[in-house]
Amino acid sequence: MNGIVGNNTSRHLSIEEFRAFTLIDEYAPLIFINSADSKGGKIFSLLHEFIHIGLAQNSLYNASQDDFHVVHPVETFCNGVTAEIIAPYDLFKKNGRR
Repeated sequence: MNGIVGNNTSRHLSIEEFRAFTLIDEYAPLIFINSADSKGGKIFSLLHEFIHIGLAQNSLYNASQDDFHVVHPVETFCNGVTAEIIAPYDLFKKNGRR
């Protein structure tokens, strides 16, 4: 986890640029989490990137609210699995009916 560019402590990494990424390697896959993100954002990103490792696909994850690009189906899948881990739909639905 890091929040600066290289050794330049005055150049912080913005979460608008990226939140996390995964580099797949057969022996040691790497997940990089932007330390400038919120605690919840870091947790979501870690789980999301872990799903990418399970799929053996590199990624550069940035779910910006202002991003109107077409979302790759793998990203949609990873977001869905991550959301299900954090707040399982059936449990959420059951507890919502009080």
